[in-house]
Amino acid sequence: MSPTKSKRSLATEQHNKLVRRAAQELAALFRDADKPPVFLIGAGASYRAGVPMAADAAWWIVERHFSRYVRGGQLQLPRRSEVEMWLRTEHASWFNFDPTNFADNFPEVVDRLLVPAEFRREVLHELVQPINGINDGYKHLARLMQRGLCRTVLTTNFDRLVHAALKSMEPHVRHVVEVNQVPGDFDQFSLMRKFQVVYLHGSVEHYRDRNTRHETEDLDGELARLIEPLLRDWPLIVVGYRGAEPSIMNALLGRVARERTAFRNGLYWCSR
Repeated sequence: MSPTKSKRSLATEQHNKLVRRAAQELAALFRDADKPPVFLIGAGASYRAGVPMAADAAWWIVERHFSRYVRGGQLQLPRRSEVEMWLRTEHASWFNFDPTNFADNFPEVVDRLLVPAEFRREVLHELVQPINGINDGYKHLARLMQRGLCRTVLTTNFDRLVHAALKSMEPHVRHVVEVNQVPGDFDQFSLMRKFQVVYLHGSVEHYRDRNTRHETEDLDGELARLIEPLLRDWPLIVVGYRGAEPSIMNALLGRVARERTAFRNGLYWCSR
């Protein structure tokens, strides 16, 4: 065996050991019925359901804007070269054409191109539809919740895949609580409630979504206060979230991290 292959094999073996160790650690968390983990999920969790991630979503929004406002509502999608030429001519001052940072365009295109409010609601609502149906990850998460191994899911997403996965398990799951969908629904939140989904950035359907840079600079103060005890006293598992918004990284996780009792049962950030 060549030295190169030997090193590669060793690296693979070490990686596999780390993966097994991580799986064992996470499995141990679910065996503590008094402190079931809280999940924080992001766009990556919905990718296999057909909900595009930030980079693809940004381009999708650009195409919709171009079709409606530049081409007068034509149904056929425009050629990419045509859209790129228009962007470079009209919006080169703010649009980032670097492929490695393309996802950073998402909050900008929402802010600049999705106007008026009803066009924004219409486009974003279409954007978050799971065209591939409920993916396996959400089905597994619903089974964990049905068994009482997880009670609350925090999500930065606007899709309702957690809700859909849980509702598919009726009659075993009778009522799913959704928080931060409509004004006044914070009263439903409870640290001990089962089948609870918290939409950290609000709801598209009710014009309460937070997507732009300004909107995601901070988190609703009352919502943050409700959630903080969960993050102090229960393990937190993060899946499919890249950590892009200050509203989550600073106003929520950062705020908890500055406390003396921060994440005393652990913060587990899953990555691929």
